[in-house]
Amino acid sequence: MPRQPLTRAAPACAMALTVAMAIGACSSATSGDTTAPSSPGSSVSPASSPTGSSSAATSASTRTVDVSVKGTTITPPPATIPLKVGETINVVVTSDHADEVHAHGFEVEKEVKPGVPVTLELKGDVPGVYEVELHHPPLTLLQIAVS
Repeated sequence: MPRQPLTRAAPACAMALTVAMAIGACSSATSGDTTAPSSPGSSVSPASSPTGSSSAATSASTRTVDVSVKGTTITPPPATIPLKVGETINVVVTSDHADEVHAHGFEVEKEVKPGVPVTLELKGDVPGVYEVELHHPPLTLLQIAVS
């Protein structure tokens, strides 16, 4: 199935999205800004070696974003991370509870164990804005804006 970027949602759609997420469904729409840069508090850095990634080599265009979850608190707060087509970003998620992390559009989903970092290696192929989220409870960790 081809990747489909997130789009701006009308208020009724946003309400339906909230209800759908409350019952654990994944969505493909959001009302977030599709052009916002990463926030000053976000942790994005060049990676010298991707921890837990499936790639043996790291290019100069690979970055790492570390996200931690305690209860429903996400650190750093959710932001939109810019990514150029062809670049790779490693999203490292550490949670205080068992869950599943899902990168929409990249169709990557991994199990998360309490206190154990899990790395999602995501390559920007198709321009658009994509959410990375936990499922239980549904929490948007960040958005990736591929351009």
